Amino acid sequence: GINRNEIYSISIMVPSLPEQKRIVAILDEAFENIAKAKENTEKNLKNTKEVFESYLQRQTQLLLTPFNKLPLATGFVFPHSHLQIQ
Repeated sequence: GINRNEIYSISIMVPSLPEQKRIVAILDEAFENIAKAKENTEKNLKNTKEVFESYLQRQTQLLLTPFNKLPLATGFVFPHSHLQIQ
């Protein structure tokens, strides 16, 4: 095993106090940026889910609407046809 005298004989380099404070400041800023990025990502995910749900709801409404009740867009051209709605 290892004894106390062997432990005390090990030399460990420790940065000066000003250097430690500089390192802490860098890490604090990095963690703040990570927290902001996480918050923005969560907001974006929420917004994306809302847009998708809205789109899905609209598509479901269209599927459940009888064909003769659907609004026709102006300028719609039927494919492979000479018919055109103005």
